[in-house]
Amino acid sequence: MSTLPAPTTSSPTFRSAVELMARGMLTGMIPHADLAMAISTTATAFAAARSAARDPAPFDETMDPRNPEGRASMGRAIVQAALTRIFPGGVAPLAYLVPQRDRRGDPWKIRYNLSHRGAALLASEEDWAVVPVPVHVEDGFEVQFGEVVEHRPCGRDPTTLDDLAGVYLSLRRRGVLVSRPWLSTEAILSRRDRSRAKDSGPWVTDPVPMAQKTAIHYCVARGILPLRSAAAREAIGAGEEVVHEEASSEPSRAGRPARRQIAAPVDEDPGPGQREREPAGRAAAEADEEAP
Repeated sequence: MSTLPAPTTSSPTFRSAVELMARGMLTGMIPHADLAMAISTTATAFAAARSAARDPAPFDETMDPRNPEGRASMGRAIVQAALTRIFPGGVAPLAYLVPQRDRRGDPWKIRYNLSHRGAALLASEEDWAVVPVPVHVEDGFEVQFGEVVEHRPCGRDPTTLDDLAGVYLSLRRRGVLVSRPWLSTEAILSRRDRSRAKDSGPWVTDPVPMAQKTAIHYCVARGILPLRSAAAREAIGAGEEVVHEEASSEPSRAGRPARRQIAAPVDEDPGPGQREREPAGRAAAEADEEAP
């Protein structure tokens, strides 16, 4: 149990507290003309996330004045949501607010966590079309030098990490396929197991979407998907707090020259079921020619 007494914050009080914190955090960061809307939208979205939670107590505890680390985590979440203009909530959430504790009995904190949809939306603001494609273990596919060059779906979507062979990104710039970098399930599990949130939140409830988001973060962190916006890069990495971010063991597994045999036969006419097939090197060259 937490070391703090049980909070008694009501939803209107929580919204007011978030609004007050947002005003202090965002003044000077958001243009004055947009400040009032940013504060109101953030407070409303965070209050709705609290109301939708099965247990609102962790949200309330983060705003307790006796929990400075919790308040700091809420401040970070407020800034990330406001600067990216991606807020938690909705039918297909673009972002989540995830309560977490460093250890059992520690005070609660709040973590802002983009979904793979939110991460792709941020990339689209810089002219990238990003589609994270989960690959079923029974799919036919081929990986060469860390990129998928062939994918023949078996017709079933992976629903658990046991069904997942890995994730690749279809990265397009101005309509041209640039690359399809691959991240294996082994590499995804390595990142998950080093994450502070591996045992809670979306990693438990939505493991495959989290694997898709992890593939996006991996490519952003290593410059495969370059983003100019510091706020976007920070938001995409917010749910991926790991030890030794640049550890070399994972890239060596995910990016080394590798080849998988295609499980399904390749027909002369692949038909509508086959995904796009294009050598990454040629696509990258075409992208360079298209660039201004």
